[in-house]
Amino acid sequence: MKGLLGELKARVEEYKRMTTLLRQELSSSELSSLDVAIQRLENLRIVVSAFGETNSGKSALLNALVQKNNQDYNSQFFSVSPDINKWDDEIERNNRKFWKELEGFEIILQDTPGIAGDNPEHLQKAKKFAEGSDVILYVIWPAIKGKEVLVMQELLSTKQPLIFVINKTDIQEEDQIESLKADLYRKIPNLNDEMIVMAAGKPMRKAPPIISDLENKIFSIVTREPETLISETLQRLGNKAAEVAAIRIRQRAEEEKRKQEQLVRDKEEKISKLTTEAEGIITGYSIAASAVAGLVPFGLDFITSTLISSGMFFHIASLYDKEQDLGDVSSIAKELSSELFSLLFVSAAALTTFLTISKGAKTNPFTYIIGLALDAAFTYFVVSSIGNTFSYYCANNLSWGVKKNASEVLREYIRKNIFELFIDKLPSRFREQILKLINPDLLR
Repeated sequence: MKGLLGELKARVEEYKRMTTLLRQELSSSELSSLDVAIQRLENLRIVVSAFGETNSGKSALLNALVQKNNQDYNSQFFSVSPDINKWDDEIERNNRKFWKELEGFEIILQDTPGIAGDNPEHLQKAKKFAEGSDVILYVIWPAIKGKEVLVMQELLSTKQPLIFVINKTDIQEEDQIESLKADLYRKIPNLNDEMIVMAAGKPMRKAPPIISDLENKIFSIVTREPETLISETLQRLGNKAAEVAAIRIRQRAEEEKRKQEQLVRDKEEKISKLTTEAEGIITGYSIAASAVAGLVPFGLDFITSTLISSGMFFHIASLYDKEQDLGDVSSIAKELSSELFSLLFVSAAALTTFLTISKGAKTNPFTYIIGLALDAAFTYFVVSSIGNTFSYYCANNLSWGVKKNASEVLREYIRKNIFELFIDKLPSRFREQILKLINPDLLR
């Protein structure tokens, strides 16, 4: 016994560690069955529960076991309350009774709600008690029905020690009992004779209860390996609790994922609205810059575009709630303008040729308007390109320190929009000439 107690103590500590891990995921009521089972293992208590239909005689059978050799058959140790669906500590105490001590273990008998009464909650409550029991007495009277067959099969699948008790045999003929057994075998094919016991918890005419075979069957199961009975119950409860915990962890992870996805969608929706507003701001500043470009010499367009772009950057930054000072926006405007020229014209000669074409167009009275249009279209394109690049960086909360990224964003914008914003707005006689000056990589 000393060695057994040491082994049980180790098992108790193992299960306590398991419940500690599960406590964050399970409710107190869900953990209670585990805690109770652990206490039973510590206190060497085995629970035998009576399970079955309403009026099958469960309570009478348990009363007979408790008061064997007591001729006061009117004593009711077990009596299931009509309010069992409101199960509380007092009702539980009234339906759990000490029966016997066997090989150092206390055997506790437990009654459960009838599974076929008017209250549909009784079945679930009865199942819960069955889950936390070490041995189940499935009390049958009269013949089992369809719903009951499913419950039997479910209990059998748990591999718990299960005794099928054909009750009230005192009021049944031998052929009726055999017919009931045959019906059982037909409906539950994996039954065998060793699992079936005949009994009568409260015989007619005050005869002694017929419970000896049932008592012996319970003893044979309990004495085999009593500590294993409780340990297996704990293992079943622990496995179920772990499954529930895993489901909740997965559900919480999925819920968190949905929340994060919703946050991303909300952010994308917000950014989309801000980007649309920014496009309107950029268009306004680009038109203003192109109008100014038509009034000043082309050589000064870079300066005026930078100044106008600086104001545009302040406006865009405030839209995205980004703080920028004058030095920052001026520096960014210069960097992006310079980067645009270097991307657009691969050589200084190409830029010089472009300036010459613009100036030449303005020197001739017949082409002066064309020269102004060339300046205006180019300035609109420059301001629009660097404005949209700046807006992209604000929208994506990127850093200007990564110049390679800035260049890639600007290059991609130019490639996508150069024809729409610049080339297609040029007079046809200048279009081919200007196309020869532009970096061919941007025209692909």
